[in-house]
Amino acid sequence: MMKRLGFAVLLTAFSLGGYVPGLRAQSGVEAGATVARLDGSYDRNRDQCENLNSQTRLSINDGTFRFYESQCTFGRKGGQVETSEGTLLCIGEGQRFKRDIVLNLRPDGVQIVENGASMDYARCPD
Repeated sequence: MMKRLGFAVLLTAFSLGGYVPGLRAQSGVEAGATVARLDGSYDRNRDQCENLNSQTRLSINDGTFRFYESQCTFGRKGGQVETSEGTLLCIGEGQRFKRDIVLNLRPDGVQIVENGASMDYARCPD
């Protein structure tokens, strides 16, 4: 019971919402523009945007990242407000795990860089 409570408190401490003020936009967006909102639905395969059960879907809402069979809460490295680098604290498939990532906003979606590998997610229409 204590282990579970400690993890819940840790998740709450890392919950920062979908606002990432230090996240800088990439090509195609005015230089120096700050990206305010990440909330929305994304998919690694744009053709799957209509498929709510897509295994490559990502939904971001208020700092919660929902992947296929896992849910994560984003926390910035060292609690720094002006960074897009952070940790996803996740629960999924009966396991608890963390993922150290860097977020990069693209004109048509978001890129997650993890362990030197990048995954591009296209923004799905609302």
